[in-house]
Amino acid sequence: MIRMTVLALAAALGMPGVAMAEEESGSPETLIGDAVPGHPGVTYEALVKQVLPDLKPGEEGRWVTEGVTLRRTEGDAEPSGPGELSTISMFEYRAGGQDLMLMVIGDVSGQGWQHIVAVFDPSANNAPKLIDAVNAGIDRLTLTRPFLFLTGDDTALVFESAYTMMDRVNAATQVVMLHDGKLKGVLLERVNQLMTCGIHVDQTPALEVVPDPKAPYGAISYAVTQEVRLIDEDCGGPPAIDAKPGTEVFTDVFHWNPATATYVAATNNRAGLVHAQ
Repeated sequence: MIRMTVLALAAALGMPGVAMAEEESGSPETLIGDAVPGHPGVTYEALVKQVLPDLKPGEEGRWVTEGVTLRRTEGDAEPSGPGELSTISMFEYRAGGQDLMLMVIGDVSGQGWQHIVAVFDPSANNAPKLIDAVNAGIDRLTLTRPFLFLTGDDTALVFESAYTMMDRVNAATQVVMLHDGKLKGVLLERVNQLMTCGIHVDQTPALEVVPDPKAPYGAISYAVTQEVRLIDEDCGGPPAIDAKPGTEVFTDVFHWNPATATYVAATNNRAGLVHAQ
């Protein structure tokens, strides 16, 4: 239900490419009672319980939990709150030259602000072993986007969150890596869709890996296409946002900074984006 709500909201807001991104990055929804390939006698219940230890069967094929306190990729640890789930999403994932399993549980409480992400080592004896789990939710609703292949041995996760208000949509694009055994947010940027009287502003971000021969990982190009449209409306004065109509692209390239273990941009062209007043 939450997944469909996210897509419906994104479509209603005119967020370009959201449905395609979900199709490209997602895997078929997996039932918690399904068997884990390559691990005889083990179901995904055993994996989910490593993240949500109190998980137990509920009604109509659902599973219930009182929640768990998880570290956030942006901020301190917070409790997830009680909720229920019936499916998870599983992905093949590679980090540090090792083939791993990635699980996305999503928002168990149905209240938003959650996107539970966990990485497992499938080479462990018996059931795959949890390496780390975090809450990657930034704003009200979160999507898993297509991953970034930083090297042949390292994949970065991409998540897009959105929060809707009366006259705008605030959206965040977050890049997460498994670094030193921990899932860590290494890049976070925000854009807006502004819808005030007399003017509409759409900002669409795009990520791309570009070569960075002197660094251990490829650089990340972050480009935002901004479209400003003037609307013929009687606003009783000039539009609240002062912006020139037209389409522009603002690009910055982020490079790996070993001192902070994050991606840092040497330029700040994105400062030219129109911001909410």
